[in-house]
Amino acid sequence: MKTLKSIPEALAVSKLKICQMCGFPHWTVSQTISGTCASCRYFESTRRDRKNIATAIKFLRAKGVCAYCGEGATDVEHVIPRVSSLPTYTVPSCSECNNIAGALLFPSFHSKLLYIQEKIRRRYRHVLRVPEWTTDEIEEMGQSMRTMILAFQRARKWVKRRVEWDIAEVIVQAELSDPEHGSTPNDAQEAAP
Repeated sequence: MKTLKSIPEALAVSKLKICQMCGFPHWTVSQTISGTCASCRYFESTRRDRKNIATAIKFLRAKGVCAYCGEGATDVEHVIPRVSSLPTYTVPSCSECNNIAGALLFPSFHSKLLYIQEKIRRRYRHVLRVPEWTTDEIEEMGQSMRTMILAFQRARKWVKRRVEWDIAEVIVQAELSDPEHGSTPNDAQEAAP
């Protein structure tokens, strides 16, 4: 008759390792990376990432701007998808960026931002290929062609603005307007020569 072993004895026999962060037994605990499981290592890296952009996220929420493309935010996007069962945080986003992100897991916010911008670039590649027209060339066209060209040029500018949007500029703006730093964007503009 077999006797039940204590948990430490059972772990020693089964070669399960205890994660030093969460305390749960795992098969995949790496002894070379401070004895933590992959989930805890991922959570730790995203925690550092979240701390780096926290001020910018508050600023974007207040302005109602998508964190991925700079358009008006209509949704809230979970940077770490809820299906992953890891602790998550949210950023404002437009519905298109939220749908593109889906339930994919990324190593950092910035890598998710680059992925979404590349998907937008591919989705609207036909619009980005529209050539630039000079004012003289547009005036030579008929009314319906002129209307179409101007509409495509506006669409091209809109897509280009979305794929070239950079959160680093928002971080600088947010830090300038942060009361902890003691200045506002207006103060910074007045101080400039």
